[in-house]
Amino acid sequence: MGEQRSLGAISLATMLVSAHYGLGFVLGTGEATMKGGAVGSLYAVAVGLGTLALMALANFYWTRVEQIWTLLGDRYGYSVKVGVGLMSWLSLIGIGAVQIVAAAAILSIVGLPYLPSTVGLAAMFCLLSLLPVERASWLFRGFLLCNIGALAYALWQIDRG
Repeated sequence: MGEQRSLGAISLATMLVSAHYGLGFVLGTGEATMKGGAVGSLYAVAVGLGTLALMALANFYWTRVEQIWTLLGDRYGYSVKVGVGLMSWLSLIGIGAVQIVAAAAILSIVGLPYLPSTVGLAAMFCLLSLLPVERASWLFRGFLLCNIGALAYALWQIDRG
């Protein structure tokens, strides 16, 4: 309980946003909005609201050493602990899989083969998961900046055409 964590508010916010936001997310939301109108942005709005809710809880959670499933399990019982842990695990696997698939699709657009890109990205995700969270937050900050730059470049190209 006395362990101090050195991840600041900006780094923590970056990690929360990076879990859901990526170039595939932005392009997918844009495509859904072009095809279905404003309803296409419903997923993006829901993720945004969920991320804001997480950020509101993050300070409390980050100051506690226990994992969220341990906190809830201690209060509500073992079945809640297992259920929350399983949901968290499945959610993160799904988020990682979506990011890998989207990145491989984007790399295939620039000419890289899809299957080797997918395998390489999966290996990269595995290696990134071994980093201490403080270092990973800096890396994900760089990824977010690259995404913003790629999006700005794509919008500039569309405006020129």
